[in-house]
Amino acid sequence: MTDEKNINLSAIPSYKTVLIIEDEDAIRWTLKEGLTREGLQVFEAKNGQEWLDLALKEHPDMVLLDLVLPKIFGLDMLI
Repeated sequence: MTDEKNINLSAIPSYKTVLIIEDEDAIRWTLKEGLTREGLQVFEAKNGQEWLDLALKEHPDMVLLDLVLPKIFGLDMLI
């Protein structure tokens, strides 16, 4: 059950894997905990190189991307 402020990810069955790209440990951990509780498999990357390696290997269904990463701007990784 959810209220209007929360999204119930279990209602979106096509999403099974998520890649989180976040350099701050606390934020990455919080996102991972919440998504894992919803039954999703979560992969984590701290930087652009880890992101590229994991994306090519795991082919995640969804990506959560921090826009401000060390050495590279998040949007530059999408181009």
